[in-house]
This record gives sequence, structure tokens and C-alpha cells, in this order.
Amino acid sequence: MPAEDVKKFLASVEKDAALRKKVTKESQGAVDRVMKIAKQKGYKFTKADLHDHLKKKWGAKKLPSSSKVDPFTCVVF
Repeated sequence: MPAEDVKKFLASVEKDAALRKKVTKESQGAVDRVMKIAKQKGYKFTKADLHDHLKKKWGAKKLPSSSKVDPFTCVVF
């Protein structure tokens, strides 16, 4: 039932502001680590560039208007 657990977790993230804040904070650390690796390899782009590209490539095409979850946060996992 991993798929069900993922759905339940993401629903919890959407409903629980404290959990959403924690997930966002933790995902930001992952982004910082990815940016460091990219820079070490000689790539030159900003976090915003990465964010935009990931949203286009893997992000939700359209989130419900009630959604508080940034697709980038989910992509980082």
C-alpha cells in the first residue's frame, strides 16, 4: 500500500500547516545540496531556474485552487 501512504502523507501535508512548514524547510535543504553539487560540476543556474524547470518537467500541471502544496516541494523528494 505504498501509493495509499503517499496519498495520505501528501493530504496531511496539505491540511497540516506545521507539517507543511517542516516539509518545506527540509526540502529547501535538499535544494541547497543539489545546487552545491551542480556548482561543483560547473553548472551555472539559480534556484529559481531549477524550480521553474522542475515544475515544468515534473510538477503538477494544475493544482486545485485550494492546494497549499508547492509542486516543487514534492518534486524534491
